[in-house]
Amino acid sequence: MMSDDAEIEELIKYLISVWGRETSSDEIQKIEKDKVKSLFILLKRKKSEIESLENELTKKVLEREIEILQFLSKDVWRIRIEKIIAALLNEDEIRYNNLLPHEKKIIPMIKNLFSAAFMKDIDKYITEGEEGLESVVDEKINLQEKEIEYELLLANDDIPIFIGSDGLIYRGISKGDLLMMPKFNYIHFKRIKLTKIK
Repeated sequence: MMSDDAEIEELIKYLISVWGRETSSDEIQKIEKDKVKSLFILLKRKKSEIESLENELTKKVLEREIEILQFLSKDVWRIRIEKIIAALLNEDEIRYNNLLPHEKKIIPMIKNLFSAAFMKDIDKYITEGEEGLESVVDEKINLQEKEIEYELLLANDDIPIFIGSDGLIYRGISKGDLLMMPKFNYIHFKRIKLTKIK
């Protein structure tokens, strides 16, 4: 039977390989469900073990390993959800065999959201103002304005469609384009996709 340390190391390596495949392709990649299950079981067990550890160094090492696993897994899930949203917006084919169970479950929810966003007779509701919208929504729409910091950027590569932290949909960004993007999104892309213009 594999030790916990060896299992953590193997899962980190696997997540890095998955992350590499997801970031280098526009299509959702196949993920081994057993690996995902092992990841969540191991994370849950290790989180419960941290409190009982007396050795501070051992505790810090384990906390760091958990942080790495959580960061990699969250980034992989984020990338995959962005691909699903982009495919649905562009009406592209989605490889359902490559989806995880929870991803298959959220697709109808996203489709319903899009149906509401691109509702029939939207021009009527826009021209009638807020009163017109009240007839198609249960509650008043409350838009909270907040300060969003933007960056002037140069695209080093084509960037797939995504929804920015400002709520806008960014699409059609090609290599060599200049653009303004929320700083929050720039931080996620800057590794390979964008250069900040000073």
